[in-house]
Amino acid sequence: MTVGSSQNRGALDELYSLSAAQIELMPWEPVPGASGVHQKVLWHLGTFVQALVRYDEGAIGQGEPHLAAHHHLWVVSGAATIAGRRLVAGSYVHVPPGVRHRVEDVGPEGCVVLQMHRPHAPVEAERLAASPD
Repeated sequence: MTVGSSQNRGALDELYSLSAAQIELMPWEPVPGASGVHQKVLWHLGTFVQALVRYDEGAIGQGEPHLAAHHHLWVVSGAATIAGRRLVAGSYVHVPPGVRHRVEDVGPEGCVVLQMHRPHAPVEAERLAASPD
């Protein structure tokens, strides 16, 4: 599969890989509504999204809570404060549904994270929405 092709077609039927050179050639796309935040979507299937997200020095990601999705973040390079915790390259954080995960205090080297967005099945989301907390 080539970079930029529809990744939904056959996404679960075949091995998909990107070389370091292919990823390097992908453009950083601005994240709407987030100044200084850019992404390279590596793979997606519907609302399942795996992306590199780059935060420039001083950028802030609001980290709005998602009722129906888990986020898994691995800090690839740099450092930032994510959900109130200072994380450096090699760190990991799981953001459960409904939890704010603001990204701030990005240092002069910026910060790149591998973000894996895993939505809930609709039944799980409905159950969470119905819970009192």
